[in-house]
Amino acid sequence: MTVSFPVDDCASRNLQLAREYGSANDKDVTRSESIIAMIATTFLSAKPAAHPRADATGGAVNWGGTVSRFEWVIAGIAAAVLLVLRWFYAHSLPWNSDEPQHLHVVWAWATGLLLYRDVFDNHTPLFHLLSAPLFRLLGERPDIVLPMRLAMIPLFVGSLWCTYRIGANVFSPRAGLWSALLLGFYPRFFFMMGQYRTDVLWTVLWLGSLLVLTGGQLTKKRLFFAGLLVGAAFATSMKTTLLLIVLLASGVMTWITWQCFVPRSTDSRRNHVEIWSSVAAALGGLLLIPLLLVGFFAIKGALGPLYYCVVTHNTLPGQHTPARVLRRLASWGWLTLLPALALAAATRPLFATAPHHAARKVFLILCTGLFYPVLHGFWRMITDQDYVPWLPLLALMFTGYGLMVERSAVRWGPRLSISLFLLLCAGESVWLLNHASPFGTGSTRLIATIAETLRLTERGEYVMDPKGELIFRPRPYYYALESLTRRRLEAGLMKDDLPERLIETRTAVVKASVVRMTKRSLDFIQTNYVSVGNFAVLGKELPAAPDGVVSFEVTIPERYSILTKQGSAAGTLDGQPLDGVRWLTAGTHTLSLTTPATGVTLIWARAVEKGFSPFHIAPPERPHGS
Repeated sequence: MTVSFPVDDCASRNLQLAREYGSANDKDVTRSESIIAMIATTFLSAKPAAHPRADATGGAVNWGGTVSRFEWVIAGIAAAVLLVLRWFYAHSLPWNSDEPQHLHVVWAWATGLLLYRDVFDNHTPLFHLLSAPLFRLLGERPDIVLPMRLAMIPLFVGSLWCTYRIGANVFSPRAGLWSALLLGFYPRFFFMMGQYRTDVLWTVLWLGSLLVLTGGQLTKKRLFFAGLLVGAAFATSMKTTLLLIVLLASGVMTWITWQCFVPRSTDSRRNHVEIWSSVAAALGGLLLIPLLLVGFFAIKGALGPLYYCVVTHNTLPGQHTPARVLRRLASWGWLTLLPALALAAATRPLFATAPHHAARKVFLILCTGLFYPVLHGFWRMITDQDYVPWLPLLALMFTGYGLMVERSAVRWGPRLSISLFLLLCAGESVWLLNHASPFGTGSTRLIATIAETLRLTERGEYVMDPKGELIFRPRPYYYALESLTRRRLEAGLMKDDLPERLIETRTAVVKASVVRMTKRSLDFIQTNYVSVGNFAVLGKELPAAPDGVVSFEVTIPERYSILTKQGSAAGTLDGQPLDGVRWLTAGTHTLSLTTPATGVTLIWARAVEKGFSPFHIAPPERPHGS
């Protein structure tokens, strides 16, 4: 069949194309009309386009909005592969240090402690609060990170579904489908979304808000729910501030574009009322969840700790002065906005036939272009996970505009694009498998360390670790020794009182870190603790003396034993026969050995009773994460 159109009759041409191409799948006709109208208006020339041929299976191969049966089969196979890989990598990837840190916060919620007042965390609380019921159900298990990682799989699937739906709303279902597949296999996104961390929920809420905003005309109800999702993102991470800046700037620029290209209503008074009522709806949704959480902590008397942990601790003095922000905003990062502006300008013809669709497209393009410069302009300590919300937008832009090449090769375009996308997915899969084996050993040593800690200590006893890696025990030091804490300590903004806290709480077990702890803290630990494998316990090595007499200091009073490499020591301690475990007070003590021995060690008695020895030392474990 030959389809011919008058050169100037774009609207009828778009509608007829939509009906022609949508006939292969009647239930998608309505969606195809709007999508093909957008593409045709913007990109088709006056020349008639040949009707696409059918593939070997009898299904239509479209360059428009309809997804062929062959593509759905590919998507099903790819989804199954992703889920299998997700399962294996949940067990095989080493734990990032952020994961047990987050779970220590969840442990606090699950055991009735109040976040910010009793336990430090520099994140907003929604993610940990939602995780507490599952954590409580799982109980104390050393491999707790593994099932909590598996619990992230629905959120990973949700992020891909949101990406698909956003692509279907703004470009076409085919663009949405291939964007989701390319995104799912992209290593940085795949691995980051497979960890147990706040960024997983944060990304899904961000994509959910974009889905709501691009799903149709911006009614008050739609704006309220979009605001609600952004508010939930704020309750998950304060980095949502960056996302809100991107949304507001993109929204304002889209509104300006609308004012320029779409005729205004004659009733300006009604327009003003609509605008302000819409703003009120969005603001109401945005504030609802954060205000509920703030009210909860205010009732509990923890508003001050909440503000310090979430706001003050995360902002170093002098880092966000107007001069510094302007200097960072003026960097070359703004170059990413140039192609976005060019693509937005190219949508101008679409405003004449489908203005709401054109506005959604411009909005998504501007969000993509603004994300990078806003991140680098307003955020000082940028990590890999900060880019995760941007990756779906990049996938959408790449796929949405990549499919436009089909207009110049209608006969071979669909096959060419499918082949290209399959090749890219295969390349990403190889990259992903090369990055880390799905059959790795994971963090077996850290799991063993947690198991040993649970065996050695009782509930409620203090254990010192850098960030909460041992999860199930309270920490004597309030702050997690992550990157921001280290910077504040180095700048003298915080008191380094870790040694005093160890003494005050009589902490017997310490997992030291050369990377995270200050020299003062490490010196104290080295003097007053001995290694028994994966962590250290109270004790010290006693210097050998020719006459067998040794004086030593005890800083933390506890039950101690004295061992040698040959076995139990014989002699006197403070003039009394050395006949086993002895309670030692803080101060100077004198050991007199009957027979001089080597490797004389004072050690916490319970560690010996539980089978731990200072003479079998494991190599240090390499930390993962910030």
